[in-house]
Amino acid sequence: MAALVIFDIDHFKKVNDTYGHPAGDKVIQAVAEVIREQIRDTDYAGRYVGEEFVVLMPDSDSAAAVVFAERLRKRVEALVVTYEQHSIPFTISLGVADL
Repeated sequence: MAALVIFDIDHFKKVNDTYGHPAGDKVIQAVAEVIREQIRDTDYAGRYVGEEFVVLMPDSDSAAAVVFAERLRKRVEALVVTYEQHSIPFTISLGVADL
């Protein structure tokens, strides 16, 4: 039994277009740090492509993954990345699947 959480940063192209690619890089780095803080030692996380990420959760079902996903969503929503005196709020959208 395992669960997979996949998500992307909402409207990421707008972040890059509005604040520049270095600001977008800061947003990606901030999300990666939140993932590192939230996953268990037994989980596997990575950047899938662009602004998309995945977390593989061994020995978890979709109910446990939904709890994790909601915790991650709230944590990211509370973040504000600052780049060149601009505050950049952002959110993520997630999906969960049993494997």
